[in-house]
Amino acid sequence: MAKFQLLLWTGIASFAVLWVSFVRLFSGLDALMPLLPTNLLGIVGIGIITTPISGKQSESYADIRRGLLGTEAQPTEFARIELALKNQWSSMLLELKNGKYVSSLTRLQMFLWTVTGVTIYALVLLGAMSGTAIVTATETVSIPDLDEIFVALMGLSQVGFVAGKTVKV
Repeated sequence: MAKFQLLLWTGIASFAVLWVSFVRLFSGLDALMPLLPTNLLGIVGIGIITTPISGKQSESYADIRRGLLGTEAQPTEFARIELALKNQWSSMLLELKNGKYVSSLTRLQMFLWTVTGVTIYALVLLGAMSGTAIVTATETVSIPDLDEIFVALMGLSQVGFVAGKTVKV
Protein backbone atom coordinates (compact mmCIF):
# COMPACT_ATOMS: atom_id res chain seq x y z
CA MET A 1 0.00 0.00 0.00
CA ALA A 2 2.80 2.43 0.86
CA LYS A 3 4.51 1.67 -2.45
CA PHE A 4 1.27 2.38 -4.31
CA GLN A 5 0.95 5.73 -2.56
CA LEU A 6 4.57 6.63 -3.27
CA LEU A 7 4.07 5.71 -6.92
CA LEU A 8 1.01 7.96 -7.28
CA TRP A 9 2.53 10.98 -5.54
CA THR A 10 5.86 10.64 -7.35
CA GLY A 11 3.99 10.32 -10.64
CA ILE A 12 1.85 13.43 -10.16
CA ALA A 13 4.80 15.48 -8.85
CA SER A 14 6.98 14.40 -11.78
CA PHE A 15 4.17 15.21 -14.21
CA ALA A 16 3.82 18.70 -12.68
CA VAL A 17 7.56 19.39 -13.00
CA LEU A 18 7.63 18.15 -16.61
CA TRP A 19 4.54 20.12 -17.57
CA VAL A 20 5.81 23.41 -16.14
CA SER A 21 9.27 22.79 -17.62
CA PHE A 22 7.81 22.22 -21.09
CA VAL A 23 5.66 25.34 -20.82
CA ARG A 24 8.76 27.33 -19.89
CA LEU A 25 10.82 25.70 -22.66
CA PHE A 26 8.30 26.45 -25.39
CA SER A 27 7.85 30.02 -24.18
CA GLY A 28 11.58 30.69 -24.57
CA LEU A 29 12.54 31.11 -20.92
CA ASP A 30 16.11 30.38 -19.87
CA ALA A 31 15.21 28.98 -16.44
CA LEU A 32 13.47 25.73 -17.36
CA MET A 33 13.45 24.07 -13.95
CA PRO A 34 10.67 25.51 -11.80
CA LEU A 35 10.98 25.92 -8.06
CA LEU A 36 9.68 22.84 -6.31
CA PRO A 37 6.98 23.58 -3.71
CA THR A 38 8.00 22.54 -0.21
CA ASN A 39 4.66 20.98 0.72
CA LEU A 40 4.59 18.84 -2.44
CA LEU A 41 8.12 17.70 -1.64
CA GLY A 42 6.92 17.00 1.92
CA ILE A 43 4.15 14.72 0.66
CA VAL A 44 6.60 12.74 -1.49
CA GLY A 45 9.02 12.66 1.44
CA ILE A 46 6.33 11.24 3.72
CA GLY A 47 5.79 8.44 1.19
CA ILE A 48 9.53 7.80 0.96
CA ILE A 49 9.79 7.48 4.75
CA THR A 50 6.62 5.39 5.17
CA THR A 51 7.49 2.81 2.50
CA PRO A 52 10.53 1.22 4.19
CA ILE A 53 8.94 1.48 7.65
CA SER A 54 5.80 -0.36 6.52
CA GLY A 55 7.92 -2.78 4.50
CA LYS A 56 9.97 -3.61 7.57
CA GLN A 57 6.77 -4.33 9.49
CA SER A 58 5.63 -6.62 6.67
CA GLU A 59 8.97 -8.44 6.67
CA SER A 60 8.75 -9.13 10.40
CA TYR A 61 5.22 -10.51 10.01
CA ALA A 62 6.39 -12.55 7.02
CA ASP A 63 9.16 -14.07 9.15
CA ILE A 64 6.61 -15.01 11.83
CA ARG A 65 4.29 -16.57 9.23
CA ARG A 66 7.20 -18.46 7.66
CA GLY A 67 8.11 -19.84 11.08
CA LEU A 68 4.52 -20.97 11.66
CA LEU A 69 4.24 -22.53 8.22
CA GLY A 70 7.48 -24.44 8.34
CA THR A 71 10.02 -24.43 5.57
CA GLU A 72 9.28 -23.02 2.14
CA ALA A 73 9.94 -26.46 0.65
CA GLN A 74 6.68 -27.67 2.23
CA PRO A 75 4.01 -25.24 0.96
CA THR A 76 0.67 -25.42 2.68
CA GLU A 77 -2.71 -24.26 1.44
CA PHE A 78 -2.25 -21.09 3.46
CA ALA A 79 1.09 -20.36 1.78
CA ARG A 80 -0.38 -20.94 -1.71
CA ILE A 81 -3.23 -18.52 -1.00
CA GLU A 82 -0.77 -15.96 0.32
CA LEU A 83 1.40 -16.30 -2.79
CA ALA A 84 -1.62 -15.98 -5.09
CA LEU A 85 -2.77 -12.81 -3.34
CA LYS A 86 0.69 -11.27 -3.21
CA ASN A 87 0.61 -9.79 -6.70
CA GLN A 88 -3.07 -8.88 -6.98
CA TRP A 89 -4.38 -5.34 -6.65
CA SER A 90 -7.20 -6.52 -4.39
CA SER A 91 -4.74 -7.81 -1.80
CA MET A 92 -3.59 -4.23 -1.30
CA LEU A 93 -6.63 -3.66 0.94
CA LEU A 94 -6.36 -6.96 2.84
CA GLU A 95 -4.35 -8.06 5.84
CA LEU A 96 -3.68 -11.37 7.49
CA LYS A 97 -5.53 -12.07 10.75
CA ASN A 98 -5.67 -15.48 12.38
CA GLY A 99 -4.72 -17.24 9.15
CA LYS A 100 -7.36 -15.47 7.03
CA TYR A 101 -7.26 -12.46 4.76
CA VAL A 102 -9.68 -9.80 5.94
CA SER A 103 -10.38 -6.21 4.97
CA SER A 104 -8.08 -3.71 6.63
CA LEU A 105 -9.48 -0.40 7.82
CA THR A 106 -6.03 1.24 7.99
CA ARG A 107 -5.21 0.17 4.44
CA LEU A 108 -8.61 1.36 3.20
CA GLN A 109 -8.21 4.80 4.81
CA MET A 110 -4.73 5.16 3.32
CA PHE A 111 -5.96 4.10 -0.12
CA LEU A 112 -8.95 6.46 -0.07
CA TRP A 113 -6.91 9.36 1.30
CA THR A 114 -4.19 8.82 -1.34
CA VAL A 115 -6.62 8.60 -4.26
CA THR A 116 -8.56 11.63 -2.99
CA GLY A 117 -5.40 13.68 -2.45
CA VAL A 118 -3.83 12.84 -5.81
CA THR A 119 -7.13 13.53 -7.61
CA ILE A 120 -7.54 16.92 -5.90
CA TYR A 121 -3.94 17.87 -6.68
CA ALA A 122 -4.36 16.76 -10.31
CA LEU A 123 -7.44 19.00 -10.61
CA VAL A 124 -5.57 21.94 -9.03
CA LEU A 125 -2.67 21.32 -11.41
CA LEU A 126 -5.00 21.14 -14.40
CA GLY A 127 -6.68 24.38 -13.35
CA ALA A 128 -3.33 26.12 -12.90
CA MET A 129 -1.97 24.90 -16.22
CA SER A 130 -4.98 25.62 -18.40
CA GLY A 131 -6.80 28.72 -19.48
CA THR A 132 -5.60 32.18 -20.26
CA ALA A 133 -3.36 32.56 -17.21
CA ILE A 134 -0.75 30.18 -18.56
CA VAL A 135 -0.69 31.81 -21.98
CA THR A 136 -0.29 35.36 -20.70
CA ALA A 137 2.17 34.82 -17.85
CA THR A 138 4.56 32.02 -18.76
CA GLU A 139 7.37 33.74 -16.81
CA THR A 140 5.49 33.26 -13.56
CA VAL A 141 4.16 29.77 -14.21
CA SER A 142 4.99 27.53 -11.28
CA ILE A 143 4.00 24.23 -9.79
CA PRO A 144 1.03 24.63 -7.44
CA ASP A 145 1.74 23.88 -3.82
CA LEU A 146 -0.37 22.00 -1.30
CA ASP A 147 -1.84 23.50 1.85
CA GLU A 148 -0.01 22.74 5.11
CA ILE A 149 -3.19 21.27 6.59
CA PHE A 150 -3.30 18.77 3.74
CA VAL A 151 0.30 17.73 4.46
CA ALA A 152 -0.54 17.35 8.17
CA LEU A 153 -3.56 15.17 7.33
CA MET A 154 -1.39 13.09 5.01
CA GLY A 155 1.10 12.61 7.83
CA LEU A 156 -1.69 11.52 10.18
CA SER A 157 -2.89 9.04 7.57
CA GLN A 158 0.62 7.57 7.38
CA VAL A 159 0.94 7.37 11.17
CA GLY A 160 -2.41 5.57 11.31
CA PHE A 161 -1.31 3.13 8.63
CA VAL A 162 2.04 2.32 10.26
CA ALA A 163 0.46 2.13 13.73
CA GLY A 164 -2.21 -0.21 12.40
CA LYS A 165 0.51 -2.49 11.01
CA THR A 166 2.38 -2.38 14.29
CA VAL A 167 -0.54 -3.23 16.59
CA LYS A 168 -2.48 -5.20 13.95
CA VAL A 169 -5.71 -3.16 14.22
